[in-house]
This record gives sequence, C-alpha cells and structure tokens, in this order.
Amino acid sequence: MILDKSRIFVVLLMVALVGLVRAEDAKEVVVGSAKELKGIKAKTIIWKKDGAKMVRIPWGSRYSKFGDPNSEPFYMDATEVTVGQFKKFLKSPGYEPEDPIDWAELYEYSPTDKHSMIMANWYGATAYAKWVGKRLPMKPNGNLPLGVV
Repeated sequence: MILDKSRIFVVLLMVALVGLVRAEDAKEVVVGSAKELKGIKAKTIIWKKDGAKMVRIPWGSRYSKFGDPNSEPFYMDATEVTVGQFKKFLKSPGYEPEDPIDWAELYEYSPTDKHSMIMANWYGATAYAKWVGKRLPMKPNGNLPLGVV
C-alpha cells in the first residue's frame, strides 16, 4: 500500500511540474519599444501599442542590400494589420491620408475591425509603422507586411 501511494505521489508531482513548465512557456512578453527587445529571446511577443502578436525570425533569414546574410534575429507581426488597429492610428493626431479611405468599399471585403486592413497605400503603411514604433521591410512594393522591429 505504501508503494502505491509513493507512485501516485511521484506521478502527481510530475504532472504538477509539467504544468508549471507549460505555464512558464505560455507567459506573454509585452514589449513597448525596440530598446526593450535587447536580451529577449522569446519566440513570440506582444507589441504594446497595437497589441499585435509578433514572431521571432531567426538569424540568417534575410539579407542586406549587398546580399550579405544579416545575422541579427528580428520580430515581425504574425498577422496583417487589422482595420481596428489602422482606425486607432487614424484617430491619433499627426496623420491625414492623401486620399480618403472608401470605408463602404473596404467593409465589403473587410467587414469588421478584426479583418485585415486592405486599403492602405505604401505611405499610409509607412506612417502606421512609424506611429506604432516599427518599420517596414526594405523595399516598397505592392505586398508589404506591416510590422517589422
């Protein structure tokens, strides 16, 4: 009987330890600026200003303008900027789009604030990235993911 209780105790202890390790892995790191990223090695982070989940891109996965591998890891938004995030940016002072956004057309394809913002040009995307404290990838082309730190 004592042996069975010992085994049960050990199994329960192992389950508790596994639960603690998983809880540690599940903690979200919230970051407010690029300076705060120093020393952070988490695979995912949450960017404080826009609430975006960002994923760590390992070293050697991008290149300099001269074709040399960049050995610095970086973070990139896991998803596109949403309509809600872009609206928050538009309500902040300091930016006025060159052309007004046709909200009726936008809502045909992105009907809620949780859908992707599809009507931002390169200038709007750059202004959003600057406002949120991030930057765009190097070259301005038609399909730019927002949110690189």
